[in-house]
Amino acid sequence: MSQTKCVISVLLLPITTTNLRNAPNRGHVANITDAFWHVNDPEVFFTASQDSTIRIWDINDTKQQRTVIKVKNERGMNKLPITAAVMDPNGKLVFCGTCLL
Repeated sequence: MSQTKCVISVLLLPITTTNLRNAPNRGHVANITDAFWHVNDPEVFFTASQDSTIRIWDINDTKQQRTVIKVKNERGMNKLPITAAVMDPNGKLVFCGTCLL
């Protein structure tokens, strides 16, 4: 019998992350599991994916994401497929959840 381990991560905004504007990857490489608008900025939205990333998009730049957030486990490995994500009502935190079998 396998056990499911669920993890909730909290990301404080503004996020210091890798900005991949010059990288060839312009989107998720696995299923998108969640998407939501920034609560304070109607031109910014977030997508979360099973590729272990949350991507921040600006509707004024449709060619690629603004920022990529790589969600990693405690060992620094980025094999945490995100199953859900949400922003707090003040727009300062992003919560994301993962479930590992």
